[in-house]
Amino acid sequence: MNRRPARVTLRLGTAALLAVGTLVSGCSLLVGPTQAVSIMASEPEAHIAVDGEEVGIGSARPTLRRNSAHKVTATTPDGRMGWAVISSKRSMAGYLDMLLAPYSVFALAAPGSYSLEPESVIVEVTPAGGEGRVQ
Repeated sequence: MNRRPARVTLRLGTAALLAVGTLVSGCSLLVGPTQAVSIMASEPEAHIAVDGEEVGIGSARPTLRRNSAHKVTATTPDGRMGWAVISSKRSMAGYLDMLLAPYSVFALAAPGSYSLEPESVIVEVTPAGGEGRVQ
């Protein structure tokens, strides 16, 4: 009995499976490395900063890198402050890449395989005469 056709079929099948997996994987590579996030302070005169860089007063919609967490602060002119953290988590595109093509290291490492949560943040500034959060 000739086993050669079975081996050829197996190799062709494996090659076809890898080719299809490569074509449908990499969803994360199609997603941009940044994401817009809405930030609003409870005090309209508060200066909003993300990772130490001021992005607006009262409210802002900065575009942030998806693959890292960000610290948001809101500081009023009289020195009252509040803060929040925007986390970076694996996105649906990242999970699809892990499921469909776990060998695709480039897609798993791409910033598009992450998303920022929450997408909308309200930073509560310490009320006048109140105590602030301790970091």
